[in-house]
Amino acid sequence: MKAYEALRLPATTRVVLANRDNPPDAIIREVYLRTGDRPFTRIEDVISDDELRAISNRYKRIAQYDHESLPH
Repeated sequence: MKAYEALRLPATTRVVLANRDNPPDAIIREVYLRTGDRPFTRIEDVISDDELRAISNRYKRIAQYDHESLPH
């Protein structure tokens, strides 16, 4: 258990600190800011796939769930 804690504690700390700067609802907040809470039909009209992927990939890197961080 100590080995697991030593491995995961730094990653958990990074996630917590990152969530304080850019919370998990960052996509919802960004869509709200862009639309002014007006209805829309397609999310792609508001935020691009590349932007969504970048937000997701940033979180994966912080949590060390990205491809490069996982054991090969």
